[in-house]
Amino acid sequence: MPIIPHDPTELLMHSHHTLPKNCKKYWDHRYLLFSKFDEGVYMNSELWYSVTPENIALFLAKLFYYCYPEAETIMDVFSGGGGNTIQFARYFPKVLALERNGTNIFCTQNNTRVYGVQEKVSFIHADWVEFAQQQEEIKRLSSTVDIIFSSPPWGGPGYVKNKTFDLDLLQPAPLKAILQTFLRITNHVGLFLPRNSNLDQLAEATRELLGEEARCRVVYVNLQGYCKGIVALWGPKFMTSEQETNGGAEELPY
Repeated sequence: MPIIPHDPTELLMHSHHTLPKNCKKYWDHRYLLFSKFDEGVYMNSELWYSVTPENIALFLAKLFYYCYPEAETIMDVFSGGGGNTIQFARYFPKVLALERNGTNIFCTQNNTRVYGVQEKVSFIHADWVEFAQQQEEIKRLSSTVDIIFSSPPWGGPGYVKNKTFDLDLLQPAPLKAILQTFLRITNHVGLFLPRNSNLDQLAEATRELLGEEARCRVVYVNLQGYCKGIVALWGPKFMTSEQETNGGAEELPY
């Protein structure tokens, strides 16, 4: 596995003293982000507030596995520092991690080694918007990828300031555009989104892309008694009898 270059001036292993000022408040949560933090986990300043906490990533991996146990390959788009990638690799034979930030990939390459799952993970160093325009690549992936998961950038911690998060503000593209490109590869898609996401936008995008009868399953994910986000799911393997009785939304604490 080739090593992705990174900015050599950026410190990736930190003590509380070396953390940037805007990240110090996350120091006490380091073992929630990575239980093996002390074994050599790498994180740049962005990843301290954007990586998925380990217990949530583990919950998502278990959820996907129990819904679709025969899946062979899962693709993690906007894979960041590898929080989700690592847990998916514990349950699925192959994980494709796509990320445009070379330093983030460098961190994930290291972190998969820390967790002993590096042999299951392959990396794509690319910008998703540009990558999705490559018809041959999309066609190739559509023949091998069973599930696409993504936790697209929410724009930083400020997303909580608004009562309802506008899903058109997802980066690098609005909800519908992101979902549309994913559905070109597989009909089994999962998005981890802010807890205050606009559910009407989810319903509207689902109907426009998949038809009036299509449904999106929404799971509220809790950690230590607090809702940390939702996972929106599309595809027949993700639809269960619970959805039929509660309108497509449920709360599943870790």
